[in-house]
Amino acid sequence: MVTVKPEGACTLDRFAIDTLRKLGMPVQDVPRQEQRMAHMVRDQLRLMGAKVLHIDEAHHITQPANSIQIKKILNTFKCLMIDDEWPIGLILSGIPELRQVLEGERQVARRLAFVPLAGLTVASDARKVGKIVQQLAGLAKLGFSTVQTDVLAPRIIHAGGYQLGCAIERIHEAIRVRLKRNLSRLSTDTPSPDPLTLDDFATAYARKTGVEAQDNPFLAHDWEATDPFRVLNGPQRTDDKGDRPSPRSTKKGG
Repeated sequence: MVTVKPEGACTLDRFAIDTLRKLGMPVQDVPRQEQRMAHMVRDQLRLMGAKVLHIDEAHHITQPANSIQIKKILNTFKCLMIDDEWPIGLILSGIPELRQVLEGERQVARRLAFVPLAGLTVASDARKVGKIVQQLAGLAKLGFSTVQTDVLAPRIIHAGGYQLGCAIERIHEAIRVRLKRNLSRLSTDTPSPDPLTLDDFATAYARKTGVEAQDNPFLAHDWEATDPFRVLNGPQRTDDKGDRPSPRSTKKGG
């Protein structure tokens, strides 16, 4: 399997070039006919022995495209999937609006399976996130107690906006803070490193967002009332209706 991640607003030509480069074929330009582009990508995938192409953030290709360009994009995807000599399996991941584009082309949609990824919830995912903290702390050779896990896991989920990837980023950032603190305290005696703590998460979150203690989910008593999407200390973020969005409403978000 080969993963390609289109950056920003990506045209079909740009995507083809990025894919070929990822497959070890540096190119500057590609034919504009979508069928020929599909064949070039297919031939290079075959040469590399790859049978699955994962396009991460696939909406970066469809978002800037008009209806004619979207048709070309979907035709290219279809050509890869139905090739007689070397059919390519496609995995397209992205935001929910990608589904709407794919549903508009039945010949492509019927060849795909659609898998929604729901957001995290404290009730069902706190234990899993706690295990991830312990595993990552272990890889960094840092201690982390079960008591801390039970306290921190719900706050990590909230601080990550109830999204798994963002929650794991919060863990990585806290581990980085602790490792730097331990490194600065090293002496010739090489004392055992201090474990990962709540303060490390709070410090990392403050550095990431610039918010004060009352808006920091690792410091605030009513951490569920904090907005995990707020940054700096400016005015409260509002939605289109002028109301402050409720962070709790994101718990079931996709």
